[in-house]
Amino acid sequence: MKRLLKPSTLPLFVFLVGFGFSLLVSYKTQEWIHLTEMSRLETAITHTSLLVQKRLESNIQLVRSLGGLFSGSDNVTRKDFKNFLGAHNLSQRFSGIQAVGFGPLVAPHQKQAFERASDVENFFIHPATENIAVPVYYLEPFTPHNQRALGYDMASEPIRNAAMLRALERKDVTLSSRIELLQDEEYKDGFLIYQAVFDSANVHQGYVFAAINAKRIFDGILQDRYVPIDFKLYDGTLEHKGALLYDSAPNLTNPRLSRCISLPIHGHTWALCFKADQVLDLGVSQYLPWVQLFFGSLLAFAISAWIYVLLHTRQRAFAMAEKMTYTVQDQLRVIDKNVIISSTDTRGIITDVSQAFCDVSGYTKEELIGKDHLIVRHPDTPSSTYEALWSAILQGSVWEGELKNRSKNGAAYWVHAIITPKVNGKGEVVGYTSIRQNITDKKRVEELSITDPLTGLYNRLKLDEMFKASLHVSQRHNSAFSILLLDIDRFKSVNDTHGHQVGDMVLQEFAAILRDNVRTEDIVGRWGGEEFMILTPGSDMEAATHLAEKLRTKIAHFSFSVIGHKTCSFGLSTYHVGDDEKSMVSRADDALYRAKKGGRNRVEIETSQGASTTLAPH
Repeated sequence: MKRLLKPSTLPLFVFLVGFGFSLLVSYKTQEWIHLTEMSRLETAITHTSLLVQKRLESNIQLVRSLGGLFSGSDNVTRKDFKNFLGAHNLSQRFSGIQAVGFGPLVAPHQKQAFERASDVENFFIHPATENIAVPVYYLEPFTPHNQRALGYDMASEPIRNAAMLRALERKDVTLSSRIELLQDEEYKDGFLIYQAVFDSANVHQGYVFAAINAKRIFDGILQDRYVPIDFKLYDGTLEHKGALLYDSAPNLTNPRLSRCISLPIHGHTWALCFKADQVLDLGVSQYLPWVQLFFGSLLAFAISAWIYVLLHTRQRAFAMAEKMTYTVQDQLRVIDKNVIISSTDTRGIITDVSQAFCDVSGYTKEELIGKDHLIVRHPDTPSSTYEALWSAILQGSVWEGELKNRSKNGAAYWVHAIITPKVNGKGEVVGYTSIRQNITDKKRVEELSITDPLTGLYNRLKLDEMFKASLHVSQRHNSAFSILLLDIDRFKSVNDTHGHQVGDMVLQEFAAILRDNVRTEDIVGRWGGEEFMILTPGSDMEAATHLAEKLRTKIAHFSFSVIGHKTCSFGLSTYHVGDDEKSMVSRADDALYRAKKGGRNRVEIETSQGASTTLAPH
């Protein structure tokens, strides 16, 4: 023992321990930076993927609308085509579109007659083949660059032909593989969006299409990014130079962070590859681990030197002890300000909280101590969560999970909590300690991926997921479950008369009525366009009909902005043994059709399980 206390031994031991601790802190800091970077990278990937899909979706909807124009009329003239696209303001609303066009089906023996009958001077189909041709016939904007493509037989080129056949087979829009655009001399990389069109007799007439310039549609998509990340887009599932469609940062060739995901869109798959040198704005903080190691080692060296001297002087030993006490107190102050901690007795009454807890909740320590955690409980958090929490800690186990809390000013925030029992020397539980991490940003990103951006309701993807889960419960327990499919009556007239901006306002007000007049356990989502769906777990047909009639009345009496009163029609179906999502939606959709046909502003229920019932407005 005496040898351990020699000045030449103890300081060395202290230095090694201090250096080891500094190394550990530096490593943990570096690990935290890495994990935070990965989390931010994943957030940026999700955000950018949604932006890419949103940018594409508007162009896809334009092609669908154009397909509807041809399906609704057996004689769409070139003037009709031009007027329709002029109303959509291509140059301002669809910056990525090089051209929008229509190509009819022309049999080999009809080619010469078709060329002679064309209203375009010097029109001819090229290249010449013995197969059915799909020449570019209508084309907007009708610029000199775009006119180069007139008469080009799209069926003669394998990539375009494959995309058209896939659109015909799917009976929906589809995307082509990477092509070189005929109309553009500077940026040729692009792709096509096709949709097959049919006349009123359901006879295939040809294809409408949009030629998309990859650079123009995706340039600027990252202008509002809050994480510095770039991406490359490849045609297909593999990353190789020949399939490159777009690169937002061509000069960034050796990024420090990268990841590729597969992006399936309407019958075609792309590889979306992200790259960045950094996703955190650390500045000089990126050197924090090295600074910690340097100063930690320096501190360890200084302490060991001090100990060497203090071993010879009791007075200096007391001074060193006092210095170390101050250091511990400083560390405790840092923890108090940065870690969300609370302690309770065995009844759950708060006995102590950190300053970080006060900062995130908005309450003072005096307001929190003596209360239980119900003071920050958010009403959205189900009671089952707290029942599971107490069940675990009362058995002496550690509970870990996510909680939605509410601050003093009413704002919601999310935490990841770990709650552990406090045990005295006799092994008795004398209280509980909770350590929390603020995960509000992460939860907000998750919410963006499952909500409809216009109405704030669940989107179609999340609605399908919850439909499947609710139906599974009913199938397993043979419990009641009904769905309401509803559609705003004559909504098209709102867009045609007042414009899409007013139409969006009506959809938002309509969504608010639904959200405010259903039960907590009911699930409301936007099914598509002006159609909405409500899932009602535990409700039989009688209860679902009562809810539908209540909503129909509320909507009929509501005065919408700009347009005034508007009505809604309902189609209902309920769960029967052997049902799946498709069968329930089919019956509800059939009932909705009968409600529309029967005069609108009414509630119709399914007919496959018995006679139909109609609730007409009073």
